[in-house]
Amino acid sequence: MADTEEKDKEQRFLKRISKTKGYELLSAFIKSAAVGMLFAVFCFGYDVYHDNEQDKQLQASVDKLAKIEQSLSTRYLGIFPEYISEITLLFENLEPSDTVIIFEDVLYYGIKSRPKEFCAMNDKLFEHAMHGGSITVVHYNVERSGVKPIWEEIFHKMIVESRISAKYIPDMNDERRSEMRRLREENPRMDRSVWVELDSTLCEKYFAMTRDDNPEKFNKDVAVYLDKGLIPVASPDRPFTKAENITYQMCLEIDSVKEKYIGNNKPCEKILFSDYEKMYRGMSEVIIKYYTRYGIDMVPLDEYLTMSCWMSQKGNRKEVQTVLAFPSKYSTDEIGFYSQDEAFSQYITTMLDGVRQSQRNNNQ
Repeated sequence: MADTEEKDKEQRFLKRISKTKGYELLSAFIKSAAVGMLFAVFCFGYDVYHDNEQDKQLQASVDKLAKIEQSLSTRYLGIFPEYISEITLLFENLEPSDTVIIFEDVLYYGIKSRPKEFCAMNDKLFEHAMHGGSITVVHYNVERSGVKPIWEEIFHKMIVESRISAKYIPDMNDERRSEMRRLREENPRMDRSVWVELDSTLCEKYFAMTRDDNPEKFNKDVAVYLDKGLIPVASPDRPFTKAENITYQMCLEIDSVKEKYIGNNKPCEKILFSDYEKMYRGMSEVIIKYYTRYGIDMVPLDEYLTMSCWMSQKGNRKEVQTVLAFPSKYSTDEIGFYSQDEAFSQYITTMLDGVRQSQRNNNQ
């Protein structure tokens, strides 16, 4: 159908120019190679003009759809880390009566992929906390309480999945089950420390295999963590605000933790799985220390977190903004959404109430 329309336009175009005085002269020389080429260039220029007009119409339609999308109460933001900037925007222009609720699997969310946004978000949080604003942060518990086997602890399992190649995880699980059966047969009253040692041995084994698969990629990963780009820089023209200075001090301590475990000129082949795990825990502990010091309510979580979310709610409870990040079965990273729908805020508040009730029950 499209081809037919194009041919009709060409025929109409030729009919128009055939009525001109120069057409007969053009026809006489059309067999000339040079003139033929000029004619072809002329026709090409006409087609380009025609295509540009279509492109303009298409762009206008895309812009119109974008405006419609922005007006929706819930909209798609993209794959991690594309939506991190949207999280920072949630905390712009907060007032002391506003409430912030955050559910994060890790407290250093975006620290590697979007360090500037990580700093900007923390600037806003510290500023809000210092002005008496309410902030609650629910996060994975980084403490090994000893109540559950290490492997079942979400934080540890999450680090295993992020640091050990997915292709080795099935083999690692099979070897763990096989070795556990053997150890139980040898000693039915096996102490938990034996299990811990086995887990540590397997983590190091498969971590080394992952590292050795692609040393160049591993080295780049280490270099990104050690990049000083995380640490904010002040200037005489724009000195730090009080909140920015707190973020700066926190980032200095985080940087020291990274240097301690995977830096200090340590050869990459000498870096262990346990070094990464200690680094992640150390980074989390630094953030917990600063958040707690400035009045942010920290709620450790021992259960699986089905999503991460960041919510700001006006004091009058009528205006709510939320960024939600869901794990995807079909993507290695999370998928982000923005929403002003009150149903999400009610769900997040209900989740927080449930976590607090669970903590009270465990402490009784």
